[in-house]
Amino acid sequence: MNEKKILNSLRKSIDNAPIDILDRIKEAPREKMDAHDEITRQDMRTPCLYR
Repeated sequence: MNEKKILNSLRKSIDNAPIDILDRIKEAPREKMDAHDEITRQDMRTPCLYR
């Protein structure tokens, strides 16, 4: 697919998405994380200094 077809496809998908999807996401139950997982954990290495 070329870029124009991809963008048109995405635009159609967004236009056809349920309107209340954001409200459903906001109202969904969620639990607070007790500790960071492998995705949210930050490296404890010293930062690389660029000059």
